Amino acid sequence: MEYANLAGATVEEVLRDYPSLKEQQVVAARAYAEAHSKAGRPYPKQTAKPPCPQPILARWMTEIEHLLDNVLRSTRAARDLVAFPTS
Repeated sequence: MEYANLAGATVEEVLRDYPSLKEQQVVAARAYAEAHSKAGRPYPKQTAKPPCPQPILARWMTEIEHLLDNVLRSTRAARDLVAFPTS
């Protein structure tokens, strides 16, 4: 028997992922969730958390760029050693 999606999953998918459940339990859980939705849903599009300060974000980006440069340099150096051994 096919039911509406449960948070993006069909009843059959839920039963396959949770074999200890019975079909009636999944259907009952869906009915309960629809009847007793949590307060505050749907979630607001904006968060109440303050955004990350720009100076910190800029510093992190600079550090990441330096790390990537070092990785690229190391990779090139290793490649050159393999391609042109010096002995």
